[in-house]
Amino acid sequence: MDMFLWRLLMAEEIPTGDVAVYVFFYSLFFCLMLAGIDSLVVGKWKLGTGLLFAASVFFVTGVKWRKLKTSATAYLARQPVGERIKPEFRS
Repeated sequence: MDMFLWRLLMAEEIPTGDVAVYVFFYSLFFCLMLAGIDSLVVGKWKLGTGLLFAASVFFVTGVKWRKLKTSATAYLARQPVGERIKPEFRS
């Protein structure tokens, strides 16, 4: 019985960074969704709609995280390091 509970409650392996980012975005989605629904129930339509929109953005970002990460990494790898940030000096 003790071994059954240990296997049920403990993770088999440490989650990867992609899974951790997905869980982080999903928790933001869940919090914003609940706040948006609460605002809609109270009658604050603009705030509730904005919170639900932000929640959907975080959800889609979490689901598409691997693709976003690989495309951003490929984009940054194409540019030389000095060209990424171009400071503008005004005289």
